Amino acid sequence: MVAKAKKSAPAQTVRHISDPRTMRALAHPTRIALLEVLLAEGSATATRCAELLGDTPASCSFHLRQLAKYGYVEPAPGGTGRQRPWRLPAERQHFDDVPNDEEGTAATAALMRIFMERELQRAVTYAEESRREPAEWRNAAFFMGTLTWVTPAELQQLSDDVVALFAERYADRARDPKARPDDARPVRLLASGYPVTRWG
Repeated sequence: MVAKAKKSAPAQTVRHISDPRTMRALAHPTRIALLEVLLAEGSATATRCAELLGDTPASCSFHLRQLAKYGYVEPAPGGTGRQRPWRLPAERQHFDDVPNDEEGTAATAALMRIFMERELQRAVTYAEESRREPAEWRNAAFFMGTLTWVTPAELQQLSDDVVALFAERYADRARDPKARPDDARPVRLLASGYPVTRWG
């Protein structure tokens, strides 16, 4: 008997961004949160986003329009006004070939700061609330950091490997709620790799 080869999930769609103004448009915690909601929901109205984020429909509607202006989101079929659903044209954003000038550096720094502040707050919130989690989830959760010596080419390979592991392994579950096991929950995965510029 010949075993069937397991069908791999299709690669996530990626939008490559190098324009500093487009990067700055995302440098707001609500806008990053909206992208995550749309990734999880597939599509959602401003009202639904507001329910999930604890925000107002007016605020979410404003930020969704700003995101649409820079190509991060697009209207989904059906609905009008605040009942119009939005969706992601691409599942991941990749910032590359950003100009190495004052504007590009400032845009990169602004986006990284908002992103890292949001991630740090999430980790702190989990640490404070983890006692409420079932033991199986507490034991499975992990935080790690390490220090190693690599070349730029090796660091790029590590980055590619992490993207393949994090973004692709369960990509079908992001697209199709029916592909999610009954006991699956949204889990935030974060990895970083950058040259150490100072100690302490």
